[in-house]
Amino acid sequence: MIIACRKLSDRVFTLCSILAVMLMASVLLVVLVPVLWRGAGAYVFRGTVEHRRMMMGEFSRGSEVRLSAELLAVRKAREPVYQAIEAFEAEMSELPLARRKELRPAFKEVKEGVALLF
Repeated sequence: MIIACRKLSDRVFTLCSILAVMLMASVLLVVLVPVLWRGAGAYVFRGTVEHRRMMMGEFSRGSEVRLSAELLAVRKAREPVYQAIEAFEAEMSELPLARRKELRPAFKEVKEGVALLF
């Protein structure tokens, strides 16, 4: 009786251990696969609009039509950010002086960050 109980508990423990390892491996895959998939692009440089513009200007490489279409799409994509900055600047002019002084350093930092990104 005790040996049968011991064999059963041994098998249950083994099954639980296998399931725990499988669960950890699946969670690890769920977390790491997207990271590795997206991170693989860091090794293969496909270029940016700015890079293609520089290649066109410096070496006359690429398609001017495609580049102008890409630049137009980039301007459209960046426009909401610029509009939000302009709207906030307009709001800041209506704020009390103390509040403006408080917000000005953070806003300047945001503008510099956007200028650096774009």
